[in-house]
Amino acid sequence: MIYTGLLCHALFYKQEATLPAFVKYLAKLRKLNDLPATSDDAYDYRAVLRALVAYYDEHNQLPPDRRALLEYQHISMDHPIRTNSMIGDAVKSLKDGFDEQELKSITDPTLLVTKVIEDAQKEFLDYQMIVARGMMNSGPTKQEGRFKAGAGLDDAKAMLIKTLVDLNDESEDDPDPNEFLLTGGDDPSQHRCVRASDVDDEPLEWLWLNKIPKSKATLFVGKPDNGKSLAVVDLIARVTTGRDFPDGEKNTLGPREVMYAFTEDDEKQTVIPRLKAAQADLTKVIFHHTVVDAEGVKRELSLQDDAATLRKKLIANPDIVLLVLDPITAFVGDADINHGKEIRPVLQALKKALEKSDVTCVGVIHCNKRSDVDALGKILGDSAVAGVCRAAWDFSRDPDNKDEFMMTHIKGNLSKKRSGMRYATEGVMITLSSGKQQEHPHIKWLAECEEDANEMLNKTREKAKSGGEDTKKILAKALLNTMLESVGAYARDIFTKANDSEGLSEATIKRASYEMGVRKERRPEGWWWSLPANVDAITQRVEVKMVDQKVM
Repeated sequence: MIYTGLLCHALFYKQEATLPAFVKYLAKLRKLNDLPATSDDAYDYRAVLRALVAYYDEHNQLPPDRRALLEYQHISMDHPIRTNSMIGDAVKSLKDGFDEQELKSITDPTLLVTKVIEDAQKEFLDYQMIVARGMMNSGPTKQEGRFKAGAGLDDAKAMLIKTLVDLNDESEDDPDPNEFLLTGGDDPSQHRCVRASDVDDEPLEWLWLNKIPKSKATLFVGKPDNGKSLAVVDLIARVTTGRDFPDGEKNTLGPREVMYAFTEDDEKQTVIPRLKAAQADLTKVIFHHTVVDAEGVKRELSLQDDAATLRKKLIANPDIVLLVLDPITAFVGDADINHGKEIRPVLQALKKALEKSDVTCVGVIHCNKRSDVDALGKILGDSAVAGVCRAAWDFSRDPDNKDEFMMTHIKGNLSKKRSGMRYATEGVMITLSSGKQQEHPHIKWLAECEEDANEMLNKTREKAKSGGEDTKKILAKALLNTMLESVGAYARDIFTKANDSEGLSEATIKRASYEMGVRKERRPEGWWWSLPANVDAITQRVEVKMVDQKVM
């Protein structure tokens, strides 16, 4: 109500501000020109604003005084304006809130609007703080019925976070022309809808085909020291130089810019050397350091507060196609990542920013310590974290080969192909700015892999329980030797045979195949497996172990 009233007050106080788009701009700003009538005090202000818009449309000027507006509204419009709290009181409250000379000095209506908005938001936030304090004290607020009694601290925090996200994420887009109000009932709420037949479909685009969807958020998940950040650096290098991706997919965008925000690694001693080792184009990497607000206060980027302004900056810089947040949890402000009510609106604001700016985001995030969940449940934080993101990849060490790692699929229903990548790390000598030579780690991509993140998680857990190779794995190796000894076989046929004849799971066969070094080739009909060149030595080792098992 305060917000709407101040806009109306401003119109009447600055009658000389008659720019053609002025009144419509104010109405559009808060979308009040089509609000239905309500029974509360806010109705007066809404009716005033509707009447102002209608009057201007008909006369091409603002009404000369209050009486002219009232007469026009009484004759031409459906709902009369109540006069007990009308323009006189409104103008008085405006004068009490602003310096008269300061207002008279404003000649640009846009500046007046800005001033009104800033004051109105402060008033609104002050009121929300009163409401939050009432909720924290587990009692009803002054505005009966708005919140149930018994609300607590979590509800107060969630309400305030949503308020801040809403204020910072006001859309400046034109309304959807196909949108309509769903009618029925006698309540004043609006249900805005659109028919599916009126929505134009759009092609799905990718930054990295089948791995990272364009204009959406993707998570890189894993424990520390498993190569997540190195994979991010390698991705940045490919985006900034236009190089193709490690699985051979084409980089269709060419060299583009990347915005990189990080908190855990040292910029000069770690990040820059790693970017050099990955051969990134440093002129196209933009480090996001801080945000400086209107009062000159410097702070770190917070999606809770800055999603809307970040969106505008990205739109204004279209050469930026990738935003990297490492870790993403460092940039959610005061929102508790373990509480869906708090973190969901923050991530939804990020989602909207990506869609509007056509920028892709990769967020690095750690795993939780739970041992009773699948790979999706291992992602740190509330389920909303994984829910808002459209793809997620796990980075973990291969339990059967301590020198190799695997990037495996956790989530992503946008592509049928879900194969991941095997990788290792290696040292690369670079030349520092001082001229000194120094070795820094770099990711070395090996080959595609079939396992998904759940299979890797189960494999790791089974390995930890057994402490070594079990009988099933030995049987699996023997089966592989038999089926692949001639020319090879399709993986699906091997899995069927293993299950029917030996009761062996697909996961057990895959683990055995990696230890044997089985060659895997993707063909149109499926994955083709064949034995490596050193098949005799492998066969001999398997036969020896089979004999040992029989003796035992």
